[in-house]
Amino acid sequence: PVKADSGPIGGSLSHEFIIESDEGESDVFFDSRIWNKSFDNVNINDKKDVINYVESIATLYSCTSEQHNEEHFNKTIDINYRNKSKGIEVGHIFYFGTKYSEYLKANYVDEKGNKKLIHSGSYGIGISRLVGAIIQANYDKFGIVWPKEVAPFNIGLINVRYDNEKCKSFCESFYYKHSKDYNILYDDTDARPGEKFKNMDLLGLPVQIIVGEKNLSNNKLEIKNRKTGDIDIIDLDFINKFLKEKYEL
Repeated sequence: PVKADSGPIGGSLSHEFIIESDEGESDVFFDSRIWNKSFDNVNINDKKDVINYVESIATLYSCTSEQHNEEHFNKTIDINYRNKSKGIEVGHIFYFGTKYSEYLKANYVDEKGNKKLIHSGSYGIGISRLVGAIIQANYDKFGIVWPKEVAPFNIGLINVRYDNEKCKSFCESFYYKHSKDYNILYDDTDARPGEKFKNMDLLGLPVQIIVGEKNLSNNKLEIKNRKTGDIDIIDLDFINKFLKEKYEL
């Protein structure tokens, strides 16, 4: 989170949520010790725990270029911890105070029966920017590596032998039977196997099921983990069990 300009929406305070990236459009200045603030042990169901974490983050310098104070930055932060970077804005929160409730005469009655103006705020999530930010954080030399939670499809089904009736029949049967369960993208083109593998790696779906004549004749399928590159040869009878246990599909 970085302190940011509220812009035309107004209010006295706002924070952008930035993913650091060389491709970002925002300049940010921050104390690099912010990276030491791990969220892993924060219980998000414990209000006090979350508040303590947020307050600990807020004590460290972190601003967009519009809010940046170079003199304060240089004076209060050791040179070893001063950091300037670029980032992609993926969220923004605003505190309006009573700015809008004054116009709307939006009041509440407190426990003593007194009318008081409501304090309000808003938040926004940059859905289109999130796509680019997720890809920036999850890719390798072959292409995108989608996290399972946001992948457009969970499984890429590849028919290596388009001209083989047994492979074609199995793939189409598997696709129509399980597409709703697993959200499958089926490559049934007549492209060469190498081209199919390359395209599927580029798309970056979490799991690839590769159907070839040899494995299918032995009642087996090849399953590839896109992120790690690991390949498992699994008996057809255990495919569903394997996908559930290893990939939680």
